[in-house]
Order: sequence, then structure tokens, then C-alpha cells
Amino acid sequence: IINKIRIDNGDHYIGELIDGNYNGQGFYFSKKNGTYEGGWKDGKAEGIGKTVDGKGNVLIGNFKQD
Repeated sequence: IINKIRIDNGDHYIGELIDGNYNGQGFYFSKKNGTYEGGWKDGKAEGIGKTVDGKGNVLIGNFKQD
């Protein structure tokens, strides 16, 4: 199931949720920090993904939780 969530600060997330956390595949748009598209686990970027910052810089890689 694909969910669409709008956060009070204007950010939004489109993707999978488990127990209210971003889990699975999803897209996050941040008004301040750009975008992240890829894997999520327990609300954090995890697995193969792509970030694009506000200046258009792209980072593609395997993200891991700290």
C-alpha cells in the first residue's frame, strides 16, 4: 500500500509504512534539504537510495542506519 503523508513543515513522504514508520520503498521531499528516494527501515534511509540536495547535487548509494 502506498501512503501519502504531509508533514506540518511542508515536507512530504510517499511510500510504504509499517507501524507508522517509513519502511520499504518511498520518496521523501524536504523543503530545506532536497529529496531522498529509496529504501527505508524504521523511519530512516536504509538500502539503495538516491538523494538530491537543494543545489542539485546527487548522491546514489547504499544507505545504512547509524
